[in-house]
Amino acid sequence: MERDIMVESNGDLPADVMIEMLLRLPVISIIRYRCVCKSWYTLTKNPKFIHRHQQRDHNTRLLVYCTFEDENNRNLEMSYFTFFLDETLTDLSTKRLDDPPIMPVAFVGPCEGIFCLMNGNKYISLWNLVTQELRRLPKCRASLPPYTTIHNSSVGFGLDLVSNDYKLVLILTLLDTRIDFYYDFSHIAVYNLSTDSWRGFKGFKLGRDYTCGRIDSTYLSGVCYWLAREEGDNHVIISFNMSDETIQAMKSPCTRELTHGPLGLYDNSLSLIALDEIKKCYHLWVLKEKCWIKQLTVGPFIEAYNSLGLWKNGEIFLESSAGKLLLYDPNTEEMRDLGLRGLWFYVHCFKESLLSIKREGRLLEAFDIPWHILGVEQQ
Repeated sequence: MERDIMVESNGDLPADVMIEMLLRLPVISIIRYRCVCKSWYTLTKNPKFIHRHQQRDHNTRLLVYCTFEDENNRNLEMSYFTFFLDETLTDLSTKRLDDPPIMPVAFVGPCEGIFCLMNGNKYISLWNLVTQELRRLPKCRASLPPYTTIHNSSVGFGLDLVSNDYKLVLILTLLDTRIDFYYDFSHIAVYNLSTDSWRGFKGFKLGRDYTCGRIDSTYLSGVCYWLAREEGDNHVIISFNMSDETIQAMKSPCTRELTHGPLGLYDNSLSLIALDEIKKCYHLWVLKEKCWIKQLTVGPFIEAYNSLGLWKNGEIFLESSAGKLLLYDPNTEEMRDLGLRGLWFYVHCFKESLLSIKREGRLLEAFDIPWHILGVEQQ
């Protein structure tokens, strides 16, 4: 235990033992015990304690966003959140979130247990699922010239490891409606949790014909990553460093013949799943020391399942054509039915977090992202 996480001992119980006991508790229990004494309150508010608690494996849960057909109206689609109570997935009991703070169009994250909920780029909120704290961000509007529209919004949320501040980066892919073609740069704005405010960012010169494949990003060690597609169905991975705020692009390790699945994390490294639809098998690529390594190939399967992401020990979440949520273990070659049914699913592995996102003070006015067409760096 780090020496700068201090707490007064309680009777015969040593301080380090007391800290370890608190680290083993779920978030809700820790919040309840804050009223026991002042030293416990101070300890559990300590950022280092919060980070240590968030890293514990026993805090990990599976959250699923499920969309299904209404039984009374097949033309109506319904959605809900549910999470599995057992973090080992041995017991498949779930708890449905019948009353989320808002039902988002997009659901990003998590990072440090915090999700980002979106209804368009103007309406963005941060949400701690366990504590049910919600922070609605100031509106962020793009100042666009005539005949220009937003084709796609992509979001990344994560921790700046240098400043210890949380940031959200918003990337807007723009379309010129006169020629039905993309601009060769993107609008960008950055939100800081510490200041509760947006600021403009220099235009990112993507190169013509890039379109972001998913709104969601993958966060790892201070960097957010997105999978994007360029002309000719070549894929690239775009990264945004939260500390120095630099943007880079690197080639995907997969060939054009493969169907790219989501980015994710495998053994604390960036990973990518790709489907070979002809052979009905999957390739898992892992980025190690700036080089892509094919970690494993699984299959063939009886059908080309839709890959959704990875679980703790490299198990793969799959969606069947019959609308079943499945979990495949490459080590045992076991395919498990997790018991959910729907049209499609999004899976999110999250860890309970003590991080408070309550707003101190009033909500700031809307921020207008300036037009960057003249500010793009020339090549």
